[in-house]
Order: sequence, then C-alpha cells, then structure tokens
Amino acid sequence: MEASSPPAERKADELQSAPAPQREVRVAVPEFTGRIYAAIAGDLNPIHQRAWMARLFGFRRAIVHGTWTMARALAEVPFADLPAYTLEASFRRPVELPGEILIRAFAVQDEQQRVQVASADGRQSFIEILIKHKPLF
Repeated sequence: MEASSPPAERKADELQSAPAPQREVRVAVPEFTGRIYAAIAGDLNPIHQRAWMARLFGFRRAIVHGTWTMARALAEVPFADLPAYTLEASFRRPVELPGEILIRAFAVQDEQQRVQVASADGRQSFIEILIKHKPLF
C-alpha cells in the first residue's frame, strides 16, 4: 500500500501546482469590517464584533462573515455579463480581523471558472468558489 500525504500537505501541493491565476488581487480587511457587515446583514453574532467577544467562543480574533468574503471575491471576477450561472462555495476557514486576503480568479475552462480566497501568502485557503456558466436556452 502506498503512503499518502496528510490533507494539509496535499492542499498545499494542489495550490502550488494549480495554473496561474487570470487575476490576482490583495485586499486589506480592516477590523471594523465585521461590525459593518454584521449591521448590514442583521447578523450581530459576537464573533464578528470584537476580538474579546470572539475569544469567548474560542476564536483568537474577530472573524469576518463568510458571505462578505465570498461577495468581495466575486466582485473581482469578470462574470457580470453572464446571463446565467450556478455557484458552489466551500468555506475552509474563517478570515481573522484585521487581515489581508488574496483573491485569485482563474481562466474559464469547460464552462467553469474557479475563484479562490487565500491568506496573503497564499498558503491557507479560506474559500474555494466554482462558477458554472449556463446557457439560458
């Protein structure tokens, strides 16, 4: 039986062997982002408010909403002209506040486009998004 790499090592290998992104953007995520988005979304969960509150729930720092992170990533993808699409998102880990994220959008292949949100150094994946282009007819 052949030995396999632990999942964390496999993920790092996959990220390094992935094709070069079509677009890559670094985004600073200020500490207040969690509070502003919480007020907009109506989700006032303490883990998004302040670090001291998030620590009560086992987090090192406050975290931004996953939906904010996904929406921010999609704002960088030029797919607005698509008449229809489906979207699949895999949330891997939260983005701590304050922080910096790296958004990578890859070229369309087989009517699909992959978008990744990672740590600023590209080592940790926060969200993997797959956009599937669909014709209207």
